[in-house]
Amino acid sequence: MLLNCRCGLVATAAVDMTLLRVISSSQRVQSLAFRKATSTSYMWAYRSGENSEEPIVLLDYQPGRGQIHPQTFLGDYRGILVTDGYTAWRTLHGATQVGCMAHSRRRFVEALKTRKNGGGPPEQALRFFEQLYRIEKQAKNKAPDAGETKADCIRRFRQQHSLPVLNALKSWLDNIAPKVVPDTKLGDAVSYTLNQWDYLTRYIGDGRIPIDNKILERDIRVFVTGRKSWLFSDTR
Repeated sequence: MLLNCRCGLVATAAVDMTLLRVISSSQRVQSLAFRKATSTSYMWAYRSGENSEEPIVLLDYQPGRGQIHPQTFLGDYRGILVTDGYTAWRTLHGATQVGCMAHSRRRFVEALKTRKNGGGPPEQALRFFEQLYRIEKQAKNKAPDAGETKADCIRRFRQQHSLPVLNALKSWLDNIAPKVVPDTKLGDAVSYTLNQWDYLTRYIGDGRIPIDNKILERDIRVFVTGRKSWLFSDTR
């Protein structure tokens, strides 16, 4: 996101990316005019924080998903960046990197779908996420104490309630990791969550940081739902 971050001000941004199979041979994107109508391209999405005084959503249409695109777009951005675990985001060393808990939870939802009778480890994991999101709702509704900012109130509430749940989830993950088959939905969910742990849990240390970037996912839903319909769209 192109943010004007003055000294002492920390901006919060959510970023995401989705695949598009559309053509873009128009005057506005002349550099892609030679591409075939079924070429694969990507929409990189950038959004200011939910409580931003000047909210903005920016979409950057690019032919690939390499790290050069977010690096070029964000430049020397020094604020908070909420993303999924895609490695391209991790090359933005100037930003404070925060993971998206919804991406981790979604993997356990997919793992649960592979079980004929449900239950088991995926359901156990989802109970932890249910607790974390319940706490988030309570934190947002809690009134700050006298002289306390809303962000400080949320941080305090998370430290009291979210941290014990996260510690319990981490112990559960460490215990089950050696027992799961890596090349399965459950193995993927456990591995992803452990690999992203430092990023996923960073939100509890700052009340301004959201638990996930679902707000941006809602903004790009039109592309996710429409890309199949646009598969053979051609503007030439």
